Amino acid sequence: MKSFIRVRQINVGFNTANVMTAKVALPDTQYSAPEKRNNFFRQLLQRLTATPGVESAAVTSSLPLWDEGVSGSGFYVEGRPEPKDISEIPMALHCAVSPGYFHTMGMRLIRGRDFNDGDVEGKEKVVIVDETIARRIFAEEDPIGRRVHLGGSKSGEWSTIVGVVSSVRHFGLKGDVRMQTYQPYQQASSG
Repeated sequence: MKSFIRVRQINVGFNTANVMTAKVALPDTQYSAPEKRNNFFRQLLQRLTATPGVESAAVTSSLPLWDEGVSGSGFYVEGRPEPKDISEIPMALHCAVSPGYFHTMGMRLIRGRDFNDGDVEGKEKVVIVDETIARRIFAEEDPIGRRVHLGGSKSGEWSTIVGVVSSVRHFGLKGDVRMQTYQPYQQASSG
């Protein structure tokens, strides 16, 4: 009983009360283009939020405590020295989400802003980091406005940090919380 009580007291970083999830797998034959996938999810969210009793709805590439769909890689902070060894490259989980995801999941926006409908392909790439990244990587610096490159190399576009959210336990209740970044799904789906 004590173990059960201790487990219930662990902060997982999100609220599970009154949250319903569903997995949607789109067939590649019909939804091979990013625009088609984005349109499908945009229409799905409009229908869900119009449903009586639904307070909010969101899309994500991966749910906390569910390792399916989670990806991770190294990331680089613009202006920081190149790591001398591959083991010095910070590693983070990456997740694509729609605007309103953090509110829907009961996650705290600590500073900055949430994603919005203007965070789409063709616009400035943006990213939201969790408080674990803010604490470990930026320490006393404000990460808002800093640029990072997600992925194993520095090739490609840089993303500007626009927000910091509470950290979540993605792989279980034991161990340290892993660093995590979030991208707008309408920017992440094209890459």
